[in-house]
Amino acid sequence: MRDTEANGAVNYDSSSGYTGPERRSFPRIETPLPALVRSVDADDLPFEAHTVVDNFSSGGVYLRLVQRIPQGRRLFVLIRLSADLNDGAAGGYVALHGIVLRVEQRPGSAFGTAIKITHHRFI
Repeated sequence: MRDTEANGAVNYDSSSGYTGPERRSFPRIETPLPALVRSVDADDLPFEAHTVVDNFSSGGVYLRLVQRIPQGRRLFVLIRLSADLNDGAAGGYVALHGIVLRVEQRPGSAFGTAIKITHHRFI
């Protein structure tokens, strides 16, 4: 089911299956960007994972992980601000700390992980 606003625009988020009106406070960047995540998983085991950010804004990040991280868990994410995966490619980084807001089971044994940014720094 889709929701249609008064202006005729249909709002839906294809990554989560949500079909209601847009609730985000900040515009999203939808370009896949490489990222490194460090945290502790649901079994209280520390991990470091290379992944790709599905989207992010000034307020949050959505990415997929093989590890399940409990809601409320703190984590560190280093995002490369270039979609070019070559080591010599120019591009900056943003290092951020955040809190897991939502975890969704995704196809292929992955978990979609929504993160609220609590602190960030461009490097």
